[in-house]
Amino acid sequence: MSTARRALAGAAAAQLWACGGAGPERGPVLDQALLEPASAWQTLRAPSMATVFEINLPSGPSPTAGARAAFAVFDEVERRMNEWRPESELGTVNRGAGGAAIPVSVELFAGLTQARALAEKTGGTFDPTWAALWGLWDFRLGAAPRVPDAEAVARQVALVGWQRLHLEPATRGVRLADKGMALGLGGIAKGWALDRAAEALARHGVADALLSAGGQLLALGRGPHGPWLAGLRDPRGESNDIWATLQLQPGESLATSGDYERFFDAGGVRYHHVLDPRTGWPTKGTRAAVVLARSATLADALGKPLMILGKAGLQTVVQWGATEALVVDEAGHWHATDGMRQRLRVLRQPLP
Repeated sequence: MSTARRALAGAAAAQLWACGGAGPERGPVLDQALLEPASAWQTLRAPSMATVFEINLPSGPSPTAGARAAFAVFDEVERRMNEWRPESELGTVNRGAGGAAIPVSVELFAGLTQARALAEKTGGTFDPTWAALWGLWDFRLGAAPRVPDAEAVARQVALVGWQRLHLEPATRGVRLADKGMALGLGGIAKGWALDRAAEALARHGVADALLSAGGQLLALGRGPHGPWLAGLRDPRGESNDIWATLQLQPGESLATSGDYERFFDAGGVRYHHVLDPRTGWPTKGTRAAVVLARSATLADALGKPLMILGKAGLQTVVQWGATEALVVDEAGHWHATDGMRQRLRVLRQPLP
């Protein structure tokens, strides 16, 4: 067993390596095979939003009911905010681009309001109108590598711009100014769902739990053996290969973004799914970005801007609301805020 794996063995660690590929279409399903009747803790999973949501929490009727309520939240967020489903609320808004404002639910309007505010705060490095770039890139497993024509990218980038997302609070109306524009909340929806799921657990009296969605964690209280422990994946290692760990504080969320989950190589260049919405091209210079925040929504949203800004953006994302941050650059060197550096337990250096 490697040093990295030994550090997590028996520690009830939350390993933060993102789920690759799309999960099952239907859910939620509580995997009863994962439960140990004699154990004081249980792990429940449900596929949703092209990933797998996982909750580690105490055993018992009330916590299990809380988990079911949390998974119902994930399912509801997917129905409203999944841009890949034409029948979703967001899909309806996208089909109406260039037309009149479309009334939406309280939940979706609140999510779009926060997304627009974050786009303004981050100078467009986070932009919910990025989805106009659909079709230019295909990072699905098995897809033929194809680099789009620069002119085609430029045409679609002209349809990206959070300033042309108009929100009308009085009617909860949402309007995309130009035909061809499209909203995509993939950069915020998982965090949004985690925050709402935590509220559902609290309503059922669950104070200690760890929620996981792809490359993101939300820690509530403590684990069965003490503080929750997160392991950071090596961007050039195997999917279960970690290079550092840190303890998560109660109420803290940790989100990762990276160039290693969905990508292809062409002409000696790695093209990956984290796109700069201002250019339409994949980010450069950063292999992985890690953000800690007291809000899962905020941690989720700030990961992509940090991928764009790199080490120069560490203090910037803190000014935007993150508590700590870290990046691994294209040479495999890591850079972190002072607080993150103090909390990190480095097992080895990331691979070059």
